[in-house]
Amino acid sequence: MEQGITIAVLGVSIVFASLAGLYLCVKIFVRIIEFMKFGNVRKSENVTQADMMISGEVVAAITLALQLSREELHDMEKTILTMQRITRPYSPWSSKVYGIRKPAR
Repeated sequence: MEQGITIAVLGVSIVFASLAGLYLCVKIFVRIIEFMKFGNVRKSENVTQADMMISGEVVAAITLALQLSREELHDMEKTILTMQRITRPYSPWSSKVYGIRKPAR
């Protein structure tokens, strides 16, 4: 019993330590990517956060362009639904009559 508790505590601590390590790695990578994207711009031009925002008109134009390009990719599909009746030969395996049991008397 004592070994089981030790193994459980050790396993849980390893899992939490690895999760904390992954969290720190992700945070470091995010900082590196932000520095690579915006580090040179901020140092060279003294650009504020408000200057880096995109106006609503630009966002609307980009959204419209994306929507139109997606509509071009889809083929015009027919909306006609046709159903064909398929006759299958009788099979005792699909009959529910044989699956009903007679009650015991």
